[in-house]
Amino acid sequence: MVTVHEDSTGKVVSGLRIHIAHEDFPLPMEGAIAPVDSKIFELVKGYRINGGTGEIGGLWNSRLISGYGIGAIFLSRTSLVIAEQLNVPSLFALCAEYTLKPTLQKGFEIEENIGNKGTFFYPKLDLVATLAVLKDVKNLQWRFLSNGILSWNCEKILIVPEWKIR
Repeated sequence: MVTVHEDSTGKVVSGLRIHIAHEDFPLPMEGAIAPVDSKIFELVKGYRINGGTGEIGGLWNSRLISGYGIGAIFLSRTSLVIAEQLNVPSLFALCAEYTLKPTLQKGFEIEENIGNKGTFFYPKLDLVATLAVLKDVKNLQWRFLSNGILSWNCEKILIVPEWKIR
């Protein structure tokens, strides 16, 4: 679990979890996706036995940090660095429609072997979710032109002085 705390109060203002796949402890997304596509178990198993895999999930931000630039984008980048340090070679992310684009911008791709080319109704029939996979965490490099960072690889994390990552 990764949490971001405000320095002055110690209050938790953001967080996410990285769940590493294990045959005895399935990824949370396996239970979520299985009712609509049971192939999820074999898909995750394939990644798990081929070096390992995990899931990024539970990303949230407090309104207290809105506008500071340390929100979901920063925290999700941090999770990729942590996954690399944990030697997790691949990662899954279960995306809502509004989180798909930023997830794909970080090097993930849609896992088209699940659901309807990667999409399915979840958690209810009026919401669409997409399964994304990052197949090579260790060699990840990507470009972020919108915020002035031309490229970033998994060796550097910039921490804004007012906030701590624990």
